[in-house]
Amino acid sequence: MERKFTKGPWVRGHNHDDEYPNHTTVWAEVAATDFGITKVKTIAFIPKRGTPEETDHDAHLIAAAPDLYEALEDVMKAFEFDVLCVRPSERKVVEDLLAVINSAMAKAQGES
Repeated sequence: MERKFTKGPWVRGHNHDDEYPNHTTVWAEVAATDFGITKVKTIAFIPKRGTPEETDHDAHLIAAAPDLYEALEDVMKAFEFDVLCVRPSERKVVEDLLAVINSAMAKAQGES
């Protein structure tokens, strides 16, 4: 499945509370300039709702998305040909797990 999102890593940003007192951000480094300055792209601008801890955990979960997607890709690749090597009694469980993973990856790509 071709990735349609900004390449990771994504990072939970640290806002200047005076500039964005009600939000936190997740951003990705997208390019370095000739002057050693890193350009960043905002991935998510998260309103601070609920507790500060919830907002912080939401930001970390969003920042982990590319890593989680890559891990799911690795699982799919590992089982691509090896699913036939799984014991017949466990094959249905593995096939169901792979279907769930495939569905989650499609959702991440906006395909479901």
